[in-house]
Amino acid sequence: MKATITSKGQITIPVAIREKLGLKPGDQIDFDENATILIGRRVVDPAEWNETLEAWRGESQSVLHGHPWDRVSSSDLIDELRGGPAEVDESNSGPEQ
Repeated sequence: MKATITSKGQITIPVAIREKLGLKPGDQIDFDENATILIGRRVVDPAEWNETLEAWRGESQSVLHGHPWDRVSSSDLIDELRGGPAEVDESNSGPEQ
């Protein structure tokens, strides 16, 4: 997708991108001035993030209530889904002593 820079240095973000990223009027975009390409990231309000996270936690707890995974730690659950614990490569454990 393309956008044209106006004489005031403004661009219009195409509707498809705004919808995909959930961008609304008033949202802020942070540009990485050190990147070799144009990178813009939506600035997420910490209060909004925490509200969303708490809503997700509440929803997941209600969905998992009574499920066997309800009492399983996330690391044990990941091991179960992988079919066992991940192997640890001792040959690459860091600098030699």
